Amino acid sequence: MYEPIRTKSVHSMADGPTGVPHRSREEELDIQLAGHLSALLAVTDELRALAPPPTWTPPPSASPAR
Repeated sequence: MYEPIRTKSVHSMADGPTGVPHRSREEELDIQLAGHLSALLAVTDELRALAPPPTWTPPPSASPAR
């Protein structure tokens, strides 16, 4: 789910149409989502930098049953 935009867009004017194109609600939500994803990626990168490197161990080899 997303958090609905509760305030008017900073791009809309209360005076009415001025001939300047305005963003639709969908565009505003896309911009908001992009900001949230950007913040999430930044935090993920920071956590990866703090975490110890993963150690890889090969799976135990399966010997054929006789």
